Amino acid sequence: MMLILIAFTTSIMAMEPIRWGIMGGMNVSNYSDGDYISDSDARIGFSAGVNARQYFGPNNGLFAELGVLLSLKGSKATEHFDGLKISQRINPYYLDIPITIGYDYPIGDNVKAFVGFVPMFSIGLFGKTKYELDYRNEKITRKYDIFKDGDKDLHRALRRFDFGLGLTVGCELYDLIRISLGYEWGLIDVISNTGIRNRNFQLGVTYLF
Repeated sequence: MMLILIAFTTSIMAMEPIRWGIMGGMNVSNYSDGDYISDSDARIGFSAGVNARQYFGPNNGLFAELGVLLSLKGSKATEHFDGLKISQRINPYYLDIPITIGYDYPIGDNVKAFVGFVPMFSIGLFGKTKYELDYRNEKITRKYDIFKDGDKDLHRALRRFDFGLGLTVGCELYDLIRISLGYEWGLIDVISNTGIRNRNFQLGVTYLF
């Protein structure tokens, strides 16, 4: 519905064709410190999906873009206590819906640079939190559903809905390949009333049709 609304509105204003793309990228995600998670380390994830870009007029660099992406985010952490090693790995998969308002401009033959402001809606789909306790080479491993199994031992479930703001910059080559680098600031606590929020760098490559 959002895609239809954007396409309809901007087409009336601009009569410019929609540019479709297939995107893949790498996430480097972590959480802000809070009451439940602290001193966590960034982890590598991915994002993949499709997007559609609409320009607001001929020879006008102003554009709106809607994406639908499957993204793996989360974090990892390891702590040591008198011979006890505790490892935690959080692996949430989200359906990300970024809406980009941006501007691009030529900087050379067949090369354009762009910058964009990105409100981001995210819906938690599935994933596991994995705990591993290692005491003198004896290991105990536990896994929990990341969005469901709350209040079990050390685990607390994540909220399924997230919203954040982001920035993106990059370049477009030969009107076919777009390379982007962005950062997302989550604005909603992923665990209620803890101050823990998503943080995510994203390196992406898009092929345009």
